[in-house]
Amino acid sequence: MKKSHEIGQWSRSDKKIGVVIYDSAKGTIVSEGYDCRSSQNILHHAVIVALNRLSRSQGGTELMDSCELLKTYPNPNGYLCTGFDVYVSAPPCLMCSMALVHSRISRLFYKINDSIDGNHALDDGVSSKSVFKLFAIKSLNHSFHVFEINL
Repeated sequence: MKKSHEIGQWSRSDKKIGVVIYDSAKGTIVSEGYDCRSSQNILHHAVIVALNRLSRSQGGTELMDSCELLKTYPNPNGYLCTGFDVYVSAPPCLMCSMALVHSRISRLFYKINDSIDGNHALDDGVSSKSVFKLFAIKSLNHSFHVFEINL
């Protein structure tokens, strides 16, 4: 969790959100990302950046590369994030939460932090305060465990 917070500080946007994708079986970080949103591309959320970098390291196609400060990690095995844990320094938004569903993560850990944006706890897709609670929708093709961390 500490590493995701540190990475978030690299962001040039007003959202200081960082993400670490961790392979707990191997004990290694496989990807990281921070918020790179700009007027040129509003989709560069930290989770999307980290998933894109992981996809690229596995031979996937490039969607973006505006976060040059991040490392590239060796190719992990399996589906994009099967068995991986994701640490986010704030609750992920609905778009990022759906991306996590489709990437097949195992567990999500995020820091409870309402100071990022006044309604963030209500418009994310995973927190206990969320109207959506994507992790609990049984009709989706994947679900994951969610842990709120209060630091």
